[in-house]
Amino acid sequence: MLPSLFIFGFLGSSMNYVEEDDAEQRILKYFQKTEDEEIPCEGIFVSSGYLKKPNGKHYAFIWNKKSFPTLKV
Repeated sequence: MLPSLFIFGFLGSSMNYVEEDDAEQRILKYFQKTEDEEIPCEGIFVSSGYLKKPNGKHYAFIWNKKSFPTLKV
């Protein structure tokens, strides 16, 4: 049995994308750049910054709606 094709693509990860107020736009620009550069990017792991509350503390399983207001599940 062959592995799924997505494992051969690039998976990015950085807290830098999610620490800023324009986090959602930064992630979208990341994917646009991989497309422009023809990098077969399959996804991005966002570090704990996406769980950061306005008080500056990090929490598990709490979505930061300020950084990512248009989450679609």
